[in-house]
Amino acid sequence: MPTYGIKITGNAGQFILDSDDTSAEYLTVSSHGSISANSSISWNPTQEFLLVKADAGDQIRGTTDFSAQTSTNTKVDFTTALDFIKLTKTSQVSDLLSNENYGLEVRNANNTLVFSTKRVKEGITVEKVFNHAEVVTNNTVIFTGSTTNVYVSIGGWMYSNVNGVVGGFTYEANAIKWNSLFAINFLGIGSISLPNSGSLLIASSLGI
Repeated sequence: MPTYGIKITGNAGQFILDSDDTSAEYLTVSSHGSISANSSISWNPTQEFLLVKADAGDQIRGTTDFSAQTSTNTKVDFTTALDFIKLTKTSQVSDLLSNENYGLEVRNANNTLVFSTKRVKEGITVEKVFNHAEVVTNNTVIFTGSTTNVYVSIGGWMYSNVNGVVGGFTYEANAIKWNSLFAINFLGIGSISLPNSGSLLIASSLGI
C-alpha cells in the first residue's frame, strides 16, 4: 500500500480524485468559442472531448467527415451555428495560468501530472452521462431545465441529409432532445432510430 498520495471522494463516497489510480486522466477546458453555420470542428479523440450547444429553438446538425478520419483526428462538418468547448487531458495542456506561483498539482504513481490548478481557467459541471447506445428513441428528452449554458458531447459519428439525421439534437428553452431518425428506402424497411454512438455527456459551463 502506498505511503503517500491524495484521495478525494464526495460526501456519498463517489470517486473524485485518486493519485494511486494510474488509469484515470482528468480533463480541463483547453479552448472554447463559436462557429458559424456550415463550419467544421476537428479534435483528437484520444486526448480531447468535444462539447457543443445551440440557442433555444435551433437544432444541432452535422456530418462526420470520414475522409479526414484517423485514429487521432475526428472532423465534423456542422450545418448549424453553435458554441463549443474542448476538454483535454491535463497532462497534454500547458499552464493556462502562467503567472501563478502557487497552487495544487497531483501526479499519479507513474509520475504523470493528472491534475493542476494552474491548468484550469474555466470548468464544467457534469449534469448527466448516458452510456453507449443507451438513448435509443428519436426525440427522447435527455435534459430538462434552462439550456442557456448547457452543452452536449459529440460522439463517434453524426450524419444529416434529406433522408434524416443521426446523432443530432434539438434545443428548446427548457429541454434538449436527442434526434436520430433515418429513412431506409429498401425492402420497405422505412424509418429507423439509431442509438447514441459512444458515451453522451451533458454538462453546464462554469466561467465561460
